[in-house]
Amino acid sequence: LALSHARQVIDAEKSLGIFHEYAWQQAFIHNQLAVKFFNFVYFWLDFPLIAALGLLMYWKRRRQYTFTRDAILASGAFALVCYYLYPVAPPRLVPELGIIDSLQAFNNLSYQAQSTSFFVNPYAAMPSLHVGWAVLIAVGVAWAYGGTWRPVLLLCLLHPLPQWASTVVTGNHFFLDGVGGLVAAAFGLAAAYAMQRWGYPRLQRLLWR
Repeated sequence: LALSHARQVIDAEKSLGIFHEYAWQQAFIHNQLAVKFFNFVYFWLDFPLIAALGLLMYWKRRRQYTFTRDAILASGAFALVCYYLYPVAPPRLVPELGIIDSLQAFNNLSYQAQSTSFFVNPYAAMPSLHVGWAVLIAVGVAWAYGGTWRPVLLLCLLHPLPQWASTVVTGNHFFLDGVGGLVAAAFGLAAAYAMQRWGYPRLQRLLWR
């Protein structure tokens, strides 16, 4: 089923003229420095970065931390529903594409390792939370620190672009998966805003009655 859905995504990209995943990987795969850069971005500038920034914002920017945390959790819940209803195999698992798993090939890293297989769904390409969460990190950190240190604002605005590229170059996502990630991020931002605007005030009133 996941392979069938992946081929539907491929057909949609072909109709839009954006089915270039193989060409993108081939453009970088023979440059070891470039492919290791994208591997680094994909693996280390996702959850490890979220954890590090979450700790920093928790202690220094609590309001922005709460908003960003809620947005990430809500977008993750949205994505889980999508993965259940519409599982999609990543490009590296679609045999006719000839796309490799660059993380495993060049850095000996794999989300399908036996030690992590219990926690990983290999058929969860759509939406790409790597893209969605990169956007949410950008929003949260830019709000928290962008006004006091301009280079942080610049890094926040730039980070989603190499992260989106890394999802394709590593063979883990289609371009449209990134669009799905933007939709998940938008849902997360809307949910976080609703919590700030109505959810938490109502909860406080209920607790202090």
